[in-house]
Amino acid sequence: MIYEEFKTILNSSFLNIADGNGVVWASKQMKDPLEERVAGFDFIHRLFELGKDNDIKFYFLGAKPGIAEKAKENLENTHEYIKIVGAHDGYFSADDENQIIEEINSKNPDVLLVALGSPKQEKFIYKYKDKLNCKIAIGVGGCFDVISGTVKRAPKIFIKLKLEWLYRGLTDLKRIKRVVDFIIEQANEVQDPQFRKYKKFSINSKLFLFLTSLLHSLLHPVSCIIIATAT
Repeated sequence: MIYEEFKTILNSSFLNIADGNGVVWASKQMKDPLEERVAGFDFIHRLFELGKDNDIKFYFLGAKPGIAEKAKENLENTHEYIKIVGAHDGYFSADDENQIIEEINSKNPDVLLVALGSPKQEKFIYKYKDKLNCKIAIGVGGCFDVISGTVKRAPKIFIKLKLEWLYRGLTDLKRIKRVVDFIIEQANEVQDPQFRKYKKFSINSKLFLFLTSLLHSLLHPVSCIIIATAT
């Protein structure tokens, strides 16, 4: 089951960041409240800043051809001290994965940023965590798209009002269909009693499907999962 597999991966990670105000809201509904949202985009930029005094080496993996390289170029122009030792796009087959792991290891990065989309990036990190020489690997979703300038981040007013998810939906209408398809797929697999009531409505109500498509953007579980690959 996809649900159980993804849950296992999240529970095995060193740290999961609640990159979505909906995750904070959901934690309160489940009586285990999180203090606040921590945007993955802001988190990795803090890592970049830490690299100034700690000699941290990064490797970028993922996104469309040319995006990771452009993100690398932009950061090197704005952060003279940053050390990005390599970049590779996310358009590769399973047969190419071992070669990519060898390429990453040959660069000996401290931090591997993986932008393959969720849950593909989490599965990739989990699958190869014992083969990677880097200290930590982080799933970063669409961060390279923003850093490269290909996609604009939501205006500050949207972020302040906790509506960044709405901006993303409005600027990428195809996202709605993807989210609806994902919700239907997951609803058919979820067995956890805490979510069964949502499963019922997800299947039987078109209105609920539309609302949950927006809610899923808000409740996107984790787009910044951190797995320690070495001690």
